[in-house]
Amino acid sequence: MVKMLVLTNMVLLIFLAVVSFRYQVPQKVLNKLGIIKFQISRIYPGYGTNNLISLTHEREGFDVIMIGDSITYGGDWNSLLNNKNVANLGINGDSTDGVLNRLKDVFLLKPTTCFIMIGINDFQGDRSVETVLANYRNIVTEMKTQNIRIIIQSVLHLGEKYYINRIGGKNKKDWEKINNKVKRLNEELETMAIELDVEFADLNKELSSNNVLEEIYGDESGLHLSVDGYKKWAEIIKQIIDR
Repeated sequence: MVKMLVLTNMVLLIFLAVVSFRYQVPQKVLNKLGIIKFQISRIYPGYGTNNLISLTHEREGFDVIMIGDSITYGGDWNSLLNNKNVANLGINGDSTDGVLNRLKDVFLLKPTTCFIMIGINDFQGDRSVETVLANYRNIVTEMKTQNIRIIIQSVLHLGEKYYINRIGGKNKKDWEKINNKVKRLNEELETMAIELDVEFADLNKELSSNNVLEEIYGDESGLHLSVDGYKKWAEIIKQIIDR
């Protein structure tokens, strides 16, 4: 009888915990008590420290949101832009599908401006330019319903040090193949930006040469950026924000 009672209570506690978190009771209580502003629509797989700092904020909204993959995630945007009102929603390994699926978190943060750069992981997975472009169109269309200033940033080219491990233990350099897709995508994105009446920022004009990421701006992976790369990126963004 005692064992049955203990088991029943455990099941009841688990049920109450699931219901509580499903309907965001903890965050609502914390908000009511004024302990913390906690506005996560759900804990999206892949969220790291930078994301959680932005999402557990004490503001009604942010000036700027940076959304993208690990390249975005790796930037200390508050310091780079000298602005504490910037949220980092870059996620390591994210794709255009991922950004589309977590737009609720962007809307919860009520940004004035959102900078988007996503797509390199799609191409690492050998997706087509057309598929990535279609996802971009859906992302931008949804964002426009929220009266957010949208800046599509060109997807950065890979550097010559980049490679993908292939089956059979051979390292085949694929940066040229992927960079050709990046070039095509950026051309299409610039056209789409005009069509949808949003802004387009060509980062590659400053960070790349001949469709290849400049060595000074990339790290040893040929994918991510160096300190100089982030500084140059921030310089471009500051000019856009100030317009």
